[in-house]
Amino acid sequence: MSPISQRGHPRLVLVPGHYAQLAAGYQFSLALTAGGQLYAWGEDRSGQLGPGRQPTRPLEPDPHSPDATLVRVPGQWAQVAAGSSHVLALTPDGHLFAWGSNLRGELGPNAPVDDAPHPRPVPVPGRYRQVAAGINFSLALTPEGQLYAWGDNLYGQLATPANSWQATHQQKPPAMPTPRLIPGRWASVAAGAAFVLALRADGQLWAWGGNAKGQLGRSPNADSPVPAPLPGRYVRMSASGENCLALGPDGQLYAWGDNGTGQLGNGTKQSYFNDEPHPVPTATP
Repeated sequence: MSPISQRGHPRLVLVPGHYAQLAAGYQFSLALTAGGQLYAWGEDRSGQLGPGRQPTRPLEPDPHSPDATLVRVPGQWAQVAAGSSHVLALTPDGHLFAWGSNLRGELGPNAPVDDAPHPRPVPVPGRYRQVAAGINFSLALTPEGQLYAWGDNLYGQLATPANSWQATHQQKPPAMPTPRLIPGRWASVAAGAAFVLALRADGQLWAWGGNAKGQLGRSPNADSPVPAPLPGRYVRMSASGENCLALGPDGQLYAWGDNGTGQLGNGTKQSYFNDEPHPVPTATP
C-alpha cells in the first residue's frame, strides 16, 4: 500500500491479497479472506485494528496513529462489520466478538463502558449469523431470525424510546450494552449512522431510528424508535450515513435519504424527505 498522505487518492490503490468480504468504518478498513483471515488498517485510536497490530516504531509519537500496513487480527472469522470506531466479527460457528470504541456500550455487556481503547476482542453472548454496526451501536441476527441491538439509543435506533434525552434535551440516554430483542423475524439487517434497515423473508423492508434526511422513508422527518414498513418489496438493501439503497426483485435499484452530494444517483442534489419520503428509482447507467 502507498504511504499515508493528507490528500485523498482519486486513483485506484491496490490492496495486496485476495478477499471475500470488506467493511469500512470511520478512517479504518477491514478485509476478510475466503479462508477466514481478517486484516485491518487505518485509524487505531480506539483499538479498532484489534490485538494483531504490529509494535510501534521507536520514534513514533502516537501509539495509536493510523497504520497503512495490513494488520492480521488473530482468529478465524466468517463475517465482519465496522461501526464508526468499533468492529463486530463472527466466527464460523456463530460466536460474536467486538472490539474498538465502547463509549455507548457498543461492545456488549462484557466490556466496561468508557472512552479507553479496547483492542482485545470481547465476547457477546449468543449465536448469530449476521452483524451490522452504526455509530456507537450494534446489531446481530440469530440463525432463527431474531434481531438484537445494543449501544447508543439517542435516536431510537435500538427500537426503544430515548425518553430521558427527549424529556430533558440535556443529557444522552444511558448506554444500553445488553442486547435488546427487537420483535419480529428478520432475514437481514443493515445499519446507517443512527438508523436501521431490516428485511423480512417476504421482502418487506422496515426502518427505524434517526430520520433527519428522510432515511426512514416516511414523513415528517422526525426520528422514530418504532419499526415501520416501507412501500415495495426488496431482495437486498444497504445503509450508509443518512441514505439508503434497496434492490427490487426485478433488479431495479431504489435510493432515498440524504442527497447533498448526489449519492442517490438521480441527477439532482435534492434529499427525499417530508413531501417525498418514499424510495425513488435511480437512473440506470
